[in-house]
Amino acid sequence: MKKYNLTKNFACVLLILCILTVFATVCGCQNDTPPEPPTDDKTMDVAIFMGQSNMAGRGEAIDSVVAEQGHGYEFRAVADPSKLYDVVEPFGATENNEALADAGQNGDGKKKGSMVSAFVEGYYEQTNTPLVCVSASVGGTSIGKWIPNAEETDYFEESKRRLTAAVDYLLANEYTVRRVFMVWCQGEADATRWAKGEIDYFGRLQSIVDGLAELGNGYGVSNLFLVTPSEFSVGSEEANANKVKLVDDMIAYCERTDNNCVLASVKFRNVPLNMRDDPHFHQGIYNVTGYDAGKNVASYYATNKYPTCVEFVLGEDVTLAEKFGIAPQYTSK
Repeated sequence: MKKYNLTKNFACVLLILCILTVFATVCGCQNDTPPEPPTDDKTMDVAIFMGQSNMAGRGEAIDSVVAEQGHGYEFRAVADPSKLYDVVEPFGATENNEALADAGQNGDGKKKGSMVSAFVEGYYEQTNTPLVCVSASVGGTSIGKWIPNAEETDYFEESKRRLTAAVDYLLANEYTVRRVFMVWCQGEADATRWAKGEIDYFGRLQSIVDGLAELGNGYGVSNLFLVTPSEFSVGSEEANANKVKLVDDMIAYCERTDNNCVLASVKFRNVPLNMRDDPHFHQGIYNVTGYDAGKNVASYYATNKYPTCVEFVLGEDVTLAEKFGIAPQYTSK
Protein backbone atom coordinates (compact mmCIF):
# COMPACT_ATOMS: atom_id res chain seq x y z
CA MET A 1 0.00 0.00 0.00
CA LYS A 2 1.32 3.37 -0.98
CA LYS A 3 1.81 5.71 1.98
CA TYR A 4 1.33 9.46 1.92
CA ASN A 5 3.20 11.95 4.04
CA LEU A 6 0.23 14.03 5.24
CA THR A 7 2.42 16.78 6.67
CA LYS A 8 4.35 17.10 3.45
CA ASN A 9 1.22 16.90 1.35
CA PHE A 10 -0.48 19.54 3.47
CA ALA A 11 2.53 21.80 3.08
CA CYS A 12 2.43 21.27 -0.68
CA VAL A 13 -1.25 22.12 -0.79
CA LEU A 14 -0.62 25.29 1.18
CA LEU A 15 2.20 26.23 -1.17
CA ILE A 16 0.01 25.69 -4.21
CA LEU A 17 -2.80 27.75 -2.71
CA CYS A 18 -0.38 30.57 -1.95
CA ILE A 19 0.94 30.52 -5.51
CA LEU A 20 -2.59 30.58 -6.92
CA THR A 21 -3.55 33.46 -4.63
CA VAL A 22 -0.53 35.50 -5.69
CA PHE A 23 -1.24 34.76 -9.33
CA ALA A 24 -4.85 35.89 -8.94
CA THR A 25 -3.77 39.10 -7.26
CA VAL A 26 -1.19 39.83 -9.93
CA CYS A 27 -3.81 39.35 -12.63
CA GLY A 28 -5.84 42.09 -10.98
CA CYS A 29 -8.79 40.09 -9.71
CA GLN A 30 -9.51 36.86 -7.91
CA ASN A 31 -11.99 35.64 -10.50
CA ASP A 32 -10.21 33.29 -12.86
CA THR A 33 -13.33 32.34 -14.76
CA PRO A 34 -12.75 30.11 -17.80
CA PRO A 35 -13.23 32.04 -21.06
CA GLU A 36 -16.60 31.77 -22.75
CA PRO A 37 -16.73 30.00 -26.12
CA PRO A 38 -16.28 32.31 -29.13
CA THR A 39 -19.38 33.89 -30.61
CA ASP A 40 -19.96 34.39 -34.33
CA ASP A 41 -18.72 37.48 -36.18
CA LYS A 42 -22.13 39.15 -36.03
CA THR A 43 -22.61 39.01 -32.25
CA MET A 44 -21.67 42.05 -30.18
CA ASP A 45 -21.95 43.31 -26.63
CA VAL A 46 -22.50 47.02 -25.98
CA ALA A 47 -21.26 49.24 -23.14
CA ILE A 48 -21.58 52.92 -22.39
CA PHE A 49 -18.78 54.47 -20.32
CA MET A 50 -20.12 57.27 -18.12
CA GLY A 51 -18.81 59.51 -15.37
CA GLN A 52 -16.38 62.33 -14.76
CA SER A 53 -12.71 62.91 -15.58
CA ASN A 54 -11.24 59.56 -14.52
CA MET A 55 -13.70 57.88 -16.86
CA ALA A 56 -12.97 60.38 -19.61
CA GLY A 57 -9.26 59.72 -19.02
CA ARG A 58 -6.43 62.09 -18.22
CA GLY A 59 -3.57 59.69 -18.89
CA GLU A 60 -1.05 59.50 -21.73
CA ALA A 61 -2.48 57.83 -24.84
CA ILE A 62 1.00 56.89 -26.04
CA ASP A 63 1.30 54.52 -23.05
CA SER A 64 -2.18 53.03 -23.38
CA VAL A 65 -3.07 49.40 -24.04
CA VAL A 66 -3.56 48.77 -27.76
CA ALA A 67 -6.77 46.83 -28.22
CA GLU A 68 -6.36 44.11 -30.82
CA GLN A 69 -8.37 44.52 -33.99
CA GLY A 70 -11.74 42.88 -33.67
CA HIS A 71 -11.78 42.93 -29.87
CA GLY A 72 -13.59 46.24 -29.48
CA TYR A 73 -15.15 49.07 -31.42
CA GLU A 74 -16.16 52.65 -30.75
CA PHE A 75 -19.55 53.80 -31.95
CA ARG A 76 -19.13 57.52 -32.59
CA ALA A 77 -22.66 58.77 -32.11
CA VAL A 78 -21.55 62.38 -32.56
CA ALA A 79 -18.72 62.38 -35.09
CA ASP A 80 -19.79 59.58 -37.43
CA PRO A 81 -22.65 57.22 -36.55
CA SER A 82 -22.45 55.51 -39.95
CA LYS A 83 -19.89 52.84 -38.98
CA LEU A 84 -17.83 51.27 -36.21
CA TYR A 85 -14.29 52.36 -35.44
CA ASP A 86 -11.52 50.37 -33.78
CA VAL A 87 -11.13 51.37 -30.13
CA VAL A 88 -8.09 53.63 -29.77
CA GLU A 89 -6.93 56.13 -27.19
CA PRO A 90 -7.81 58.78 -26.39
CA PHE A 91 -11.21 57.10 -26.43
CA GLY A 92 -14.16 59.42 -27.06
CA ALA A 93 -12.01 62.35 -28.18
CA THR A 94 -14.32 63.08 -31.13
CA GLU A 95 -17.56 62.86 -29.14
CA ASN A 96 -18.02 66.37 -27.78
CA ASN A 97 -21.17 68.23 -28.71
CA GLU A 98 -23.33 70.98 -27.26
CA ALA A 99 -25.27 68.54 -25.08
CA LEU A 100 -22.28 66.69 -23.60
CA ALA A 101 -18.70 67.89 -23.91
CA ASP A 102 -15.51 67.11 -22.00
CA ALA A 103 -13.73 70.26 -23.11
CA GLY A 104 -12.10 73.41 -21.79
CA GLN A 105 -13.40 76.94 -22.17
CA ASN A 106 -11.56 77.25 -25.48
CA GLY A 107 -13.37 74.18 -26.79
CA ASP A 108 -10.30 71.93 -26.81
CA GLY A 109 -10.98 68.36 -25.75
CA LYS A 110 -9.59 67.13 -22.43
CA LYS A 111 -9.52 63.40 -23.09
CA LYS A 112 -5.90 62.19 -23.06
CA GLY A 113 -5.95 58.45 -22.40
CA SER A 114 -8.54 56.31 -20.60
CA MET A 115 -9.22 52.86 -19.17
CA VAL A 116 -11.44 51.80 -22.08
CA SER A 117 -8.91 50.10 -24.38
CA ALA A 118 -7.63 48.01 -21.48
CA PHE A 119 -11.21 47.23 -20.45
CA VAL A 120 -11.84 45.89 -23.95
CA GLU A 121 -8.86 43.56 -23.71
CA GLY A 122 -9.78 42.25 -20.26
CA TYR A 123 -13.38 41.74 -21.34
CA TYR A 124 -12.53 40.00 -24.61
CA GLU A 125 -10.10 37.61 -22.90
CA GLN A 126 -13.03 36.22 -20.93
CA THR A 127 -15.92 36.56 -23.38
CA ASN A 128 -14.43 36.08 -26.86
CA THR A 129 -17.03 38.62 -27.94
CA PRO A 130 -16.32 42.10 -29.36
CA LEU A 131 -17.47 45.04 -27.28
CA VAL A 132 -19.00 48.12 -28.88
CA CYS A 133 -18.13 51.12 -26.70
CA VAL A 134 -19.98 54.42 -26.36
CA SER A 135 -18.43 57.51 -24.78
CA ALA A 136 -20.37 59.73 -22.35
CA SER A 137 -18.16 61.40 -19.74
CA VAL A 138 -17.45 64.94 -18.59
CA GLY A 139 -14.79 66.00 -16.10
CA GLY A 140 -15.68 67.74 -12.86
CA THR A 141 -19.36 66.82 -12.92
CA SER A 142 -21.53 65.98 -9.93
CA ILE A 143 -24.03 63.14 -10.07
CA GLY A 144 -26.88 65.67 -10.03
CA LYS A 145 -25.93 66.64 -13.56
CA TRP A 146 -26.34 63.05 -14.78
CA ILE A 147 -29.78 62.18 -13.46
CA PRO A 148 -32.84 62.11 -15.74
CA ASN A 149 -34.44 65.53 -16.17
CA ALA A 150 -31.57 67.35 -14.47
CA GLU A 151 -32.14 71.08 -14.18
CA GLU A 152 -28.77 72.21 -15.54
CA THR A 153 -27.83 69.63 -18.19
CA ASP A 154 -29.07 67.09 -20.69
CA TYR A 155 -26.25 64.64 -19.94
CA PHE A 156 -28.59 61.74 -19.22
CA GLU A 157 -30.76 62.34 -22.26
CA GLU A 158 -27.72 62.66 -24.53
CA SER A 159 -26.13 59.53 -23.05
CA LYS A 160 -29.31 57.58 -23.64
CA ARG A 161 -29.51 58.91 -27.20
CA ARG A 162 -25.94 57.78 -27.90
CA LEU A 163 -26.48 54.32 -26.45
CA THR A 164 -29.77 53.87 -28.28
CA ALA A 165 -28.15 54.93 -31.54
CA ALA A 166 -25.40 52.34 -31.07
CA VAL A 167 -27.87 49.51 -30.55
CA ASP A 168 -30.05 50.72 -33.43
CA TYR A 169 -27.01 50.79 -35.73
CA LEU A 170 -26.08 47.21 -34.86
CA LEU A 171 -29.63 45.94 -35.34
CA ALA A 172 -29.96 47.76 -38.66
CA ASN A 173 -26.76 46.10 -39.87
CA GLU A 174 -27.94 42.63 -38.83
CA TYR A 175 -25.76 42.22 -35.77
CA THR A 176 -26.97 40.27 -32.77
CA VAL A 177 -26.80 42.35 -29.58
CA ARG A 178 -26.18 39.95 -26.73
CA ARG A 179 -26.07 42.31 -23.74
CA VAL A 180 -26.04 46.03 -22.95
CA PHE A 181 -24.47 47.50 -19.81
CA MET A 182 -22.93 50.66 -18.42
CA VAL A 183 -19.61 51.31 -16.68
CA TRP A 184 -19.63 54.17 -14.18
CA CYS A 185 -16.71 56.02 -12.59
CA GLN A 186 -17.66 59.21 -10.76
CA GLY A 187 -17.87 60.62 -7.28
CA GLU A 188 -14.90 62.87 -6.56
CA ALA A 189 -17.17 65.89 -7.08
CA ASP A 190 -19.80 64.58 -4.63
CA ALA A 191 -17.79 63.10 -1.75
CA THR A 192 -18.04 66.06 0.60
CA ARG A 193 -21.78 66.62 0.06
CA TRP A 194 -22.43 62.89 0.52
CA ALA A 195 -20.38 62.79 3.73
CA LYS A 196 -22.39 65.73 5.08
CA GLY A 197 -25.70 64.08 4.19
CA GLU A 198 -26.63 66.76 1.69
CA ILE A 199 -27.40 64.45 -1.25
CA ASP A 200 -28.84 60.98 -1.82
CA TYR A 201 -25.99 59.74 -3.99
CA PHE A 202 -27.22 56.19 -4.43
CA GLY A 203 -30.82 57.17 -5.06
CA ARG A 204 -29.56 59.35 -7.89
CA LEU A 205 -27.28 56.60 -9.16
CA GLN A 206 -30.14 54.13 -9.28
CA SER A 207 -32.29 56.63 -11.18
CA ILE A 208 -29.66 56.67 -13.94
CA VAL A 209 -29.63 52.88 -14.20
CA ASP A 210 -33.42 52.70 -14.14
CA GLY A 211 -33.65 55.38 -16.82
CA LEU A 212 -31.44 53.35 -19.16
CA ALA A 213 -33.25 50.06 -18.55
CA GLU A 214 -35.42 50.56 -21.64
CA LEU A 215 -34.03 52.16 -24.79
CA GLY A 216 -37.17 51.88 -26.88
CA ASN A 217 -35.79 49.21 -29.21
CA GLY A 218 -36.30 46.14 -27.05
CA TYR A 219 -32.95 46.56 -25.35
CA GLY A 220 -31.72 48.30 -22.23
CA VAL A 221 -28.97 48.41 -19.63
CA SER A 222 -28.91 45.25 -17.53
CA ASN A 223 -26.35 46.38 -14.95
CA LEU A 224 -24.28 49.30 -13.80
CA PHE A 225 -20.67 48.23 -13.20
CA LEU A 226 -18.97 50.61 -10.80
CA VAL A 227 -15.30 51.55 -10.84
CA THR A 228 -14.61 53.34 -7.57
CA PRO A 229 -13.09 56.82 -8.04
CA SER A 230 -9.87 58.28 -6.71
CA GLU A 231 -9.92 58.81 -2.95
CA PHE A 232 -6.74 60.86 -2.62
CA SER A 233 -6.68 64.65 -2.32
CA VAL A 234 -3.43 66.57 -2.08
CA GLY A 235 -3.06 68.42 1.22
CA SER A 236 -6.58 67.86 2.58
CA GLU A 237 -7.24 65.25 5.24
CA GLU A 238 -10.96 66.09 5.35
CA ALA A 239 -11.33 65.69 1.58
CA ASN A 240 -9.46 62.40 1.77
CA ALA A 241 -11.73 61.15 4.54
CA ASN A 242 -14.85 62.14 2.60
CA LYS A 243 -13.67 60.30 -0.50
CA VAL A 244 -12.75 57.22 1.51
CA LYS A 245 -16.24 57.22 3.04
CA LEU A 246 -17.91 57.49 -0.36
CA VAL A 247 -15.78 54.69 -1.81
CA ASP A 248 -16.52 52.47 1.20
CA ASP A 249 -20.22 53.19 0.81
CA MET A 250 -20.05 52.45 -2.93
CA ILE A 251 -18.55 49.04 -2.20
CA ALA A 252 -21.24 48.33 0.39
CA TYR A 253 -23.99 49.42 -2.01
CA CYS A 254 -22.72 47.11 -4.72
CA GLU A 255 -22.74 44.20 -2.26
CA ARG A 256 -26.47 44.59 -1.68
CA THR A 257 -28.88 42.33 -3.56
CA ASP A 258 -31.70 44.88 -3.94
CA ASN A 259 -30.13 46.73 -6.87
CA ASN A 260 -28.39 45.96 -10.17
CA CYS A 261 -25.12 47.73 -9.38
CA VAL A 262 -22.01 45.53 -9.40
CA LEU A 263 -18.51 46.44 -8.25
CA ALA A 264 -16.08 46.22 -11.19
CA SER A 265 -12.77 47.52 -9.83
CA VAL A 266 -11.18 49.27 -6.84
CA LYS A 267 -7.78 49.76 -8.47
CA PHE A 268 -8.02 53.56 -8.15
CA ARG A 269 -7.92 53.24 -4.37
CA ASN A 270 -4.82 54.37 -2.51
CA VAL A 271 -2.38 54.99 -5.38
CA PRO A 272 -1.12 58.55 -4.68
CA LEU A 273 2.36 57.79 -6.01
CA ASN A 274 0.95 57.09 -9.47
CA MET A 275 -1.14 60.21 -9.80
CA ARG A 276 -0.57 62.68 -12.58
CA ASP A 277 -2.34 65.37 -10.57
CA ASP A 278 -5.20 65.56 -8.11
CA PRO A 279 -7.35 63.47 -8.79
CA HIS A 280 -5.98 61.99 -12.04
CA PHE A 281 -3.61 59.14 -12.86
CA HIS A 282 -0.83 58.29 -15.23
CA GLN A 283 -1.82 55.91 -18.01
CA GLY A 284 -0.44 52.80 -16.32
CA ILE A 285 -3.10 52.99 -13.61
CA TYR A 286 -5.86 53.52 -16.18
CA ASN A 287 -4.56 50.43 -17.97
CA VAL A 288 -4.55 48.32 -14.82
CA THR A 289 -7.98 49.49 -13.74
CA GLY A 290 -9.59 49.02 -17.13
CA TYR A 291 -8.18 45.54 -17.59
CA ASP A 292 -9.28 44.56 -14.09
CA ALA A 293 -12.77 45.95 -14.59
CA GLY A 294 -13.17 44.26 -17.98
CA LYS A 295 -12.28 40.85 -16.56
CA ASN A 296 -14.54 41.33 -13.56
CA VAL A 297 -17.53 42.36 -15.66
CA ALA A 298 -17.03 39.32 -17.90
CA SER A 299 -16.69 37.09 -14.84
CA TYR A 300 -19.96 38.39 -13.43
CA TYR A 301 -21.88 37.60 -16.60
CA ALA A 302 -20.29 34.16 -16.89
CA THR A 303 -20.94 33.11 -13.29
CA ASN A 304 -23.72 35.42 -12.05
CA LYS A 305 -21.56 35.93 -8.96
CA TYR A 306 -20.18 39.18 -7.63
CA PRO A 307 -16.48 39.47 -8.51
CA THR A 308 -13.87 39.77 -5.78
CA CYS A 309 -12.04 43.04 -6.35
CA VAL A 310 -8.62 43.75 -4.89
CA GLU A 311 -6.68 46.99 -4.60
CA PHE A 312 -3.55 47.66 -6.62
CA VAL A 313 -0.24 47.64 -4.76
CA LEU A 314 2.70 48.54 -6.99
CA GLY A 315 5.28 46.64 -4.96
CA GLU A 316 3.24 43.43 -5.05
CA ASP A 317 1.60 43.52 -8.47
CA VAL A 318 4.91 43.19 -10.27
CA THR A 319 3.50 41.41 -13.30
CA LEU A 320 0.80 44.04 -13.75
CA ALA A 321 3.37 46.80 -13.41
CA GLU A 322 5.48 45.23 -16.14
CA LYS A 323 2.49 44.36 -18.34
CA PHE A 324 1.08 47.87 -18.27
CA GLY A 325 4.25 49.94 -18.12
CA ILE A 326 3.93 51.45 -14.65
CA ALA A 327 7.39 52.88 -14.30
CA PRO A 328 9.08 54.40 -11.22
CA GLN A 329 8.92 57.87 -12.81
CA TYR A 330 5.14 57.71 -12.45
CA THR A 331 5.04 59.64 -9.20
CA SER A 332 2.76 62.39 -7.97
CA LYS A 333 3.71 65.93 -8.82
